[in-house]
Amino acid sequence: NLQIGDRIVITAEKMVVYSLQCPLRIDVARMISISTDFSDQILNQADIDYLKKTLRSQDYIDRSGFKKSELAYLLDEWRAISFDLESMGRYRSLMARLIGRGSGLTPSGDDFLMGYLFALNVVGQDSRTFELILFQLLDSHSTTEVSLAYYEALRLHHTSPIWHRLIQAIKNRSIDEVKRTVQAILKIGHTSGHDLLVGFLTFFETI
Repeated sequence: NLQIGDRIVITAEKMVVYSLQCPLRIDVARMISISTDFSDQILNQADIDYLKKTLRSQDYIDRSGFKKSELAYLLDEWRAISFDLESMGRYRSLMARLIGRGSGLTPSGDDFLMGYLFALNVVGQDSRTFELILFQLLDSHSTTEVSLAYYEALRLHHTSPIWHRLIQAIKNRSIDEVKRTVQAILKIGHTSGHDLLVGFLTFFETI
């Protein structure tokens, strides 16, 4: 079994993990490289219109990690804010309440914010002010190490390949692939996939 602290040696050809039981060798040269950079995956207006007709956050709130009444209140507040510089103070208040809110490796509040931030980026919106506020709050609000790592990945425009699949399915207008990919996202964690999707789709319901 692998454990935190196991020694790892990486070369151009192989990666070896020296566990207590026996070394685990991975042939790096035969591995397939997959890009996680979504910088060039931008949805145009036609893509957004298709997405809004195809997916609704309402369809994924039943298994959210939030209590239903809490989530309903959150969504009402979030949708009432227009995405502009004058509204950033209200966003700060909402983000502060969401960071680290919930249980698990990635709390529901973080999942919602990460889904929203991903959506913000894939429509080509200027997210610098939003991200500045978010990362200032992360310095003063506690959450899990896993959530912090995911936030940082998103800041650098990297995410899981499954989200790349969703964006590509939307661009291709492939309803079957959209449905398959959404089902795969919903299987992430206990409630994380649902909260990620609710955050992602909430952005599109405000534009």
